[in-house]
Amino acid sequence: MTYKKPDNLIPFDTPNVDLDDIDMVATLTNMIEAWAHHAPDTKFAGMSLEDFKKAVQPSFDAHAEVAMLEREMARLRAELGEADPSDSTVQ
Repeated sequence: MTYKKPDNLIPFDTPNVDLDDIDMVATLTNMIEAWAHHAPDTKFAGMSLEDFKKAVQPSFDAHAEVAMLEREMARLRAELGEADPSDSTVQ
């Protein structure tokens, strides 16, 4: 199984993003890449590299979905900022 590495999962200019999301994705990605490079046929904690990729794919998927929803929330907040009347237009 080939894991689907998230590309540009969370842009750094996205407001209200938990940096733990970035750290977890980076940590898992680094682990997979190091394992694949240095010991691709070795088992750790009884898991092969393929087993580990399968086990963490739901985490990658969930982090990607959270990031997409965070971007959508930021877009909608900006849209609200433009659509809501300001103090100067309401009398």
